Amino acid sequence: MTAKEYNIGIKAHWTVESMHYIKDVTFGEDASLIRTKNALTNFSIMRNIMNVLRRENI
Repeated sequence: MTAKEYNIGIKAHWTVESMHYIKDVTFGEDASLIRTKNALTNFSIMRNIMNVLRRENI
């Protein structure tokens, strides 16, 4: 693995981590009490959409 390939992998990892940080801290996903049927997945999808919109300043 070259240094350039390693750098690309590290940047990709931190991009994902920054999204998880926003979901955990801003949206409180880890503290969520939602546990019924598909609600957990549905709210996670909504948080992802909100995060993308927030990043695009929409």
